[in-house]
Amino acid sequence: MGGMKYLLRILYFGAKVYWRLFRPKTLGSRTMMIREGHILLVKHSYQNYWFFPGGGVKWGETYEEAALREMKEEAGAEGGNLSFLGVYNSYTQGKSDSVALFLCEDFTYTGRSDGEIEEVRLFPLDQPPENLSPGCARRLKEYRAGKLADSGRW
Repeated sequence: MGGMKYLLRILYFGAKVYWRLFRPKTLGSRTMMIREGHILLVKHSYQNYWFFPGGGVKWGETYEEAALREMKEEAGAEGGNLSFLGVYNSYTQGKSDSVALFLCEDFTYTGRSDGEIEEVRLFPLDQPPENLSPGCARRLKEYRAGKLADSGRW
């Protein structure tokens, strides 16, 4: 895995350079996977943060289809019903990213993922990891307070 992790870090760095130069508009989808007081999070091999499973929306794919695909690829998860929560905007790393957020409370998972994910783990809702990504931390805080905004900055 060491070589693959190194390659992914190089590719991620290249993507960040591209984003800074060309400032693309991108579409993404993430899913808050919550069950029995716990949230399922993934840690990418090339980043230091934990995230809700998710990623880019492919050509011809809906936000919901992307969410289901990313759940499976990143966490080995199969989701039941997805509830749409909102669309948020992120302007980090030089790109303009629109992120659709879903909630899934009916899922199974194996924890097996593609080579991009270093770790898949359930955390207590009230004890997320300190290095939860800022956007995911905002949404989780809003969710726990019962005041989830349906749009705004990621």
